[in-house]
Amino acid sequence: MKKLLLIFFLLAIVATGIQAQTFVQKCSTGQELRYQIQADQKTVALVEIVMEDYPDDDYPGDLVIPEKVTYKGRSYLVTTIGKRTFVGNYGVLQTVTIPKSITFIDESAFGDGGETGIYDVKVAKDNPIYQVEAENNEDSTMSSVTWTTRLIDKRTQKVLWFTVEELVFSNDPEEIIVEPEMKEYFMDEIVEVEEEEPVTRIPASLAEFPGGMAALQEYLVTNCQYPQEAIEQGQQGVVMIEFVVEKDGTISNITVQRGVCEALDEEAIRVVKAMPRWKPADDNGRKCRSYYTIPVIFLLK
Repeated sequence: MKKLLLIFFLLAIVATGIQAQTFVQKCSTGQELRYQIQADQKTVALVEIVMEDYPDDDYPGDLVIPEKVTYKGRSYLVTTIGKRTFVGNYGVLQTVTIPKSITFIDESAFGDGGETGIYDVKVAKDNPIYQVEAENNEDSTMSSVTWTTRLIDKRTQKVLWFTVEELVFSNDPEEIIVEPEMKEYFMDEIVEVEEEEPVTRIPASLAEFPGGMAALQEYLVTNCQYPQEAIEQGQQGVVMIEFVVEKDGTISNITVQRGVCEALDEEAIRVVKAMPRWKPADDNGRKCRSYYTIPVIFLLK
């Protein structure tokens, strides 16, 4: 009996010794990440985004996964994203950047097709296995665009994550975003302007581009010049621009509400800045300064 107990004791020691070791470490973007040391003792898997220490209003929503981590004086390469790593972060974790060191992402890492609420995923250009693809579909009337972004395993073409955004063109800036949950990423709160006369967010009669919405769309299509830098880098997307239409119809206070990259953002600002004078907004019979928001779309053919 003593010999049998000794065998069980030794087996328990061996089992404890081979149990995968995990540790928690804060990354550069502020999240506490749990890693699991792999069998080769040189690499780790990201297995959990630790949430309990963060109130919802203070949690950093943009995650950049590191390529390497150091634990107890040893350096480990981060090569794996484990099962259901991002599940349970709905509405909290917003964007994820995946480094070139990641060579395996479990099929359940993002849940079932975007249930995490993550609206943007980026992958390092030199990652050999994973890439992000974007696709757009315009309706026949050119009044809306559906933008789909997917994380793809290049070996199998399997979709690991995706998100869909829909934009419609409207004279009413409050109606530009179809999906309410996406609105916060496109429209900020009213910006206080240090002027004697305030800027009106929603006047009785909105400002209007000369010739109306159709003429505005034609102007953007005709005058936008795709920057060569963005073409070479494969950059495309929708730049949301907010500006003020002054009482004399001129444009001022141009800001990027949501950008794509520096080159496309700057081109969108240039085109908006060069627009002809608008018909100013009217509020209860008087001209007024007003905000207006438009999407400037850049699509690679």
